[in-house]
Amino acid sequence: MIEGVAIHHGHKTYKLPKPNRHKDILDIHPKILSGTRGFYTDHGEFLDRAKALSHAIRSGQLKGPTKIKGQLHSEDLW
Repeated sequence: MIEGVAIHHGHKTYKLPKPNRHKDILDIHPKILSGTRGFYTDHGEFLDRAKALSHAIRSGQLKGPTKIKGQLHSEDLW
């Protein structure tokens, strides 16, 4: 299951639980703008937006059609 938003930057993953947005991570850590946005699972695994979409579909977590085809956004989940 997708547990929250995450941004992977360098060798570190910054994450916040749902219902936070990626913007909330950037508010706390403004220097990580160039990081890869994605999500983290209940197993602590980082997934980029494309892999997270597949994971969310398999887990039945989508609340409706995705905002952008092929990518998961927090609005698609909560």
